[in-house]
Amino acid sequence: MVREDQRAVLAAIARRSRRQREVLALRYYVGLSDAEIAEALSITTGTVSSTVSHAMTALARDLEEV
Repeated sequence: MVREDQRAVLAAIARRSRRQREVLALRYYVGLSDAEIAEALSITTGTVSSTVSHAMTALARDLEEV
């Protein structure tokens, strides 16, 4: 069951845009702050926040369907 859950999460992440995947990886895998992510991607901290929010909403929606 755990392996199936992992596959579902990875598939849901793969369906996100490149920007969303980058922001999620930098926040949750690398552990960067919004300011650090913004600097690394040359975007504003507001864009980081909204991108994370949209990505997490989409992931939750996708994973509810599984």
